[in-house]
Amino acid sequence: MNTEVLIKQLSELRGGAPIYTGKLGRKNFSLGIRGMGDLAFPLNKIQIEALLARAEVAPFGKGRETIVDQTVRNTREIDAAELKLNNAAWRKKLASFLRKAADEMALPGGIEAVPYKLLIYEPGGFFAEHQDSEKLPGMFGTLLIGLPCEHEGGTILIDPGEGKRVAVEFSANAAEDFPAVAFLADRKHEIKPVTAGHRVVLVYNLVHAGQAPEKLDIEAAAREIAVTLGEGKVNAEPLILALDHQYTDTNFSTAQLKGNDRVRIKALRRAAALTGMEIRVGLIEETISAEWDNADEFGEGYGNWRSWGSGREPKKFSEVELGYSLDASLGMSNWLPEDGPGLGYLGIAEGEIITGPTYKKEEPIEWSTEGYQGNWGMTADYVYRYAGVVLWHPAATAQLLAKLPLEGLVDWLYTYSQQLSVATQDEELLRKVEYLLQSAHASLANGRTTITRVERITQSMMVLVQIGSATPDLIEQWEGPLTQLFSEIPPHEWPSMVETFGGDRTGRILRGVITEKNRWNSSSEETKLLTLLRAIRHLGTAEGKEPRRLGLVQLDQIPSYLKTAHPNGKVSYKVLWELLKIDRKVKPTAAWVATIAAFLLQELDDPDYLHAPLAKALLKEKAGHNLFQQLATKVLEQLRARLAERPQPYPDFARPLPRRMKQPSGKYRAVMEFLVDPNQEFFRYQAIQSERSALESYLKQEMLDVDLSTVRTRPAHTLVLKKNDQSYQRAVRQYAKDEQLYTKLVAAELAETAGSTKVKAAPKPLSPKGIPLAEFIRQLYTTALESGVPHADAATALRLYRDYFAELSKGQESPPQNMTETVDQLLDAWEEQLALRIESGKDEHLVPKKFPSYEAMALAAFNEMIGG
Repeated sequence: MNTEVLIKQLSELRGGAPIYTGKLGRKNFSLGIRGMGDLAFPLNKIQIEALLARAEVAPFGKGRETIVDQTVRNTREIDAAELKLNNAAWRKKLASFLRKAADEMALPGGIEAVPYKLLIYEPGGFFAEHQDSEKLPGMFGTLLIGLPCEHEGGTILIDPGEGKRVAVEFSANAAEDFPAVAFLADRKHEIKPVTAGHRVVLVYNLVHAGQAPEKLDIEAAAREIAVTLGEGKVNAEPLILALDHQYTDTNFSTAQLKGNDRVRIKALRRAAALTGMEIRVGLIEETISAEWDNADEFGEGYGNWRSWGSGREPKKFSEVELGYSLDASLGMSNWLPEDGPGLGYLGIAEGEIITGPTYKKEEPIEWSTEGYQGNWGMTADYVYRYAGVVLWHPAATAQLLAKLPLEGLVDWLYTYSQQLSVATQDEELLRKVEYLLQSAHASLANGRTTITRVERITQSMMVLVQIGSATPDLIEQWEGPLTQLFSEIPPHEWPSMVETFGGDRTGRILRGVITEKNRWNSSSEETKLLTLLRAIRHLGTAEGKEPRRLGLVQLDQIPSYLKTAHPNGKVSYKVLWELLKIDRKVKPTAAWVATIAAFLLQELDDPDYLHAPLAKALLKEKAGHNLFQQLATKVLEQLRARLAERPQPYPDFARPLPRRMKQPSGKYRAVMEFLVDPNQEFFRYQAIQSERSALESYLKQEMLDVDLSTVRTRPAHTLVLKKNDQSYQRAVRQYAKDEQLYTKLVAAELAETAGSTKVKAAPKPLSPKGIPLAEFIRQLYTTALESGVPHADAATALRLYRDYFAELSKGQESPPQNMTETVDQLLDAWEEQLALRIESGKDEHLVPKKFPSYEAMALAAFNEMIGG
């Protein structure tokens, strides 16, 4: 194949001009500045001075930094947020200009302009040559609009990429029309110094408004290119082409291709289709690290290390003199999805790339310099990132895919197998799918990588089985990997797995998930168990006879799976929720339910386990079958037992001993004796720091009822232990949580749901029926006060009552509409009254010692009120 001919054919395909100039006209335009009102045109001296007073010095971007340096950029700016651009006539004129620009620049779908800044250049103001950075997603260009204002100079010089610069003058139209220029953001441009007057420019960022059909007919060009491509050898190396424009990772897509790149890629895609070649479009990225030869000019030499912020940094890449290349990498990635699965990271040599005249003739898209760093010299690091195309004959596919990581192999496998399911007689496709399955298995067996899209392997194997092309050896080969990768296979796939591989083989895979050591996949035991339970649920409810049979067989294995994954019986909320769904949908036997319930209730004494997974799942379910009923019954019984006796404050200084006793050495024995002593409040332990720290760590770990402090004494400091009642306070808080949970469970009617065991329901609250609402609330308040509860706690209790009543009314009749409003009014009045009583000291006698806190008093009043 003649590559020179191909380059010429591509160079004749042009995607539109990189620059468009025009005028918007002055009629009916208004521009307002917040706090200043609308501007009058042409701008006069008073308005310019007001704008400068509002403006700030404009920075510029260097790599990922934003820098203020008036030797590079000397102008002032006002942010778009301060501008008012809502004039209908202006929007109409701007839209007309953008339509013409999109047509001239051959941009698909039109252009959207997003206001960015208002710039004011004073005499001497300029902006050195630069490229505009990507300021928002999808940005591809910049629009500059000159506002009428007398000035001289300030010429815009733009490099269209052909070795010559285009000059755009705003000063010639400064007193009349609104001159404008739109250009691609990656085009180098500069603003020459303003020599007189003030140059005022409105700046917009340009983004693609969408995708539209091409006006350019490239069919003839594509056919010519196809002829040239067809002259190449079928088994030749892949052809790699570098295009004209650079892109960031985030703005590279088919919709955001620039100028010539867009039409050339379209022509190449069409030519590939005509010749039967494969094509992929990605980014060619070359990263280079080289010696920085002129670092001394910037205060970065070996002998003059400068402090942070001193010296001068290079403003342009052209100022950096490069020496010996220290390191470089060249490859392709970031493949566009329209062409099919990508090629991973494709390492390439520079001599393998066919380049055009613009390749690496402009500044890198990213660059930075690094001063002297000890053992490292001064370096310059820079990156080129051009759009690129890879073309190859299908016969060379295996050669390319052999270099792919496993994830890439799986994507290709899936693509080919989906084609195979339609064209079952295609022997070439069959060989490709079988080859990729072998390669993927070899990658796993050699421990090259893990995989997260294993469902694509199983779906591909199913296609082979369904068309009768999967050998027993191939299926046998994948049994082990499927066991290890089980947690990545969607549960709804498992009925199809049974139909494909048979119940016995699939059953071995399922059993091996929990019992075999994981080799290829790092999923947690919890993740594997959840996926296993979901698979069994899907199998147990499948339509096919064989999947349903396997599901019922596996159902009987769930108790052993649970014991393996959670030997202490404490399962997570997700596992418990999945078991409840199995109970509801698969409808297992009573014996199975009893076994699972006994396992789940082993740790019912643990309040954290009772409150979090158990009660949370029951409240979510609210109704169910046998497993739900057994759990609900036991949870309610456990809560009633816990609530039978309120925590009592300690009568003296005796405190509980730790759960984990230390060896009876002298210091620990003394501490234990101190804890159980009913008369001793303080204990002092004088010792060296290491011994004090060891004791302190033990006391904190066991959460004992002591406060710790250190007193400076001689010859060693003293650790002081002062008894507190924190275990009692924890018990009070736990009691309140238990009480609240019990109320919620009863409100959710769990007791009635578990009625087969004759669980006694909690007493219903007083009914406001037949009693005026205000009178009913006053009765509640009176009951609270007669119980010795202060006003604030009566108010809290009433709020609890209101919430409780609302819970009971869900799904039934709604509470009276005026209840909330009346309650809130009364609460406000009570709180005001309470504040007055506290100031006079009248409420002190209303704080019974048996209540450890206002919260507990409120709960007591609540119970009193709903007791009937």
